[in-house]
Amino acid sequence: MGSLFSSAKLDEPKKCDYNQRRKLRRRETDEQQNSGGNLPENTAGGGDSNRSPSPEAQGWETEHHGCILPRLEDAAEGKTVVFQAHTNACPGSRAGLGFEKLSIDPMAALLSKGKEGHGGMAYKKTPDLAVSYLHSLPETVPSKYVIFQPLDKLSDAVVPTAVIFLVNADQLSALVTLANYDRPNQDNVKVLFGAGCVQAVLYSMCDTEACILGLTDPSARLPISKDLLSFSIPYARFLEMEDNVPESFLTGETWRQIQKRL
Repeated sequence: MGSLFSSAKLDEPKKCDYNQRRKLRRRETDEQQNSGGNLPENTAGGGDSNRSPSPEAQGWETEHHGCILPRLEDAAEGKTVVFQAHTNACPGSRAGLGFEKLSIDPMAALLSKGKEGHGGMAYKKTPDLAVSYLHSLPETVPSKYVIFQPLDKLSDAVVPTAVIFLVNADQLSALVTLANYDRPNQDNVKVLFGAGCVQAVLYSMCDTEACILGLTDPSARLPISKDLLSFSIPYARFLEMEDNVPESFLTGETWRQIQKRL
């Protein structure tokens, strides 16, 4: 299963180089399209925008206290999902989607030892370490909507910001290898501490170079299928990686053997 989150600036001018490449891909042969077979297939695109989403988009009309991460799986299955700040009651998800920053209090206590008789999550040893994490979170300009949408449903006028795949271990091995295939350095995939939505979405909104491995947050594991992690790729980098597939290991015998068990 794959999910592609493309945080698209829907109100930006059309960027012809990306869109032309997308059109060319639509005309590729089946053999070329399947050269990296059994990578995550159900790609979903999403974005941040100040324009109203399409009528078929699913979302919360009123304040909702649930986790947003199951909606990432919905997008992986072909649905268009939209979020707004006022319909997300969870402060973590509002931060993870770039709507606002997390407040130091009470989040520092919650992430560490807790306070006033309420236990913390113990994800950081001390409140000071939790504060350091909260200060380290990147910032992006808030938008009215954040949208997850299948890539093949994006109009030619939309350029995604990032692609998110939901992957198993075999698929992850392929994406990590492909991310390092054409680079002299070996640290082109980052694993950063954070809430699941911060890992999968916010870091990808703010980093235009690195791929991000996510959903390692234990709390994020509960609402997500147990065998899945997220792999987020800036869109420009996604296009480079996709272009590298035909000459890469993905057309070789080792990957063909792995494909048999996917």
